[in-house]
Amino acid sequence: STKAEIEARKNTEESMKGNPISDKAPSRLTANGKKIYKHLVSSFPKGFLTETDTYSLEILCNAIDMLQIAQKDIRERGILIEGSENPSVKVYDKFFKVFNTMAGKLGMSPRDRSQLALLMVNQQQDKEDELLNILRS
Repeated sequence: STKAEIEARKNTEESMKGNPISDKAPSRLTANGKKIYKHLVSSFPKGFLTETDTYSLEILCNAIDMLQIAQKDIRERGILIEGSENPSVKVYDKFFKVFNTMAGKLGMSPRDRSQLALLMVNQQQDKEDELLNILRS
């Protein structure tokens, strides 16, 4: 990569970052959903999430909230109720799929984090290469 290409890529990345995500949970979430939101926002590295991630994070928090409600009902009433499947089992399954999708989009699985780490290492190497090129010129 040339110095100009590296600079252009850096400028493009910076312009795409956007504003940092708000610490204030969306009002549409339940009280528990808001707690989950605040916990997750504080769990990500500073500057990782931006305003554009708010809706994805809101969907994720709602899914976790629904999973917990369904899980509580399954614990209290069981998987089977009078010989039939507890409806909360289907709810749990539905929101688990939403959780997996959104968690993946936000880089929450070990695989996603390892891919992000590799990307960050490559970016750091590019910066170091740029510095070496500047020093050599």
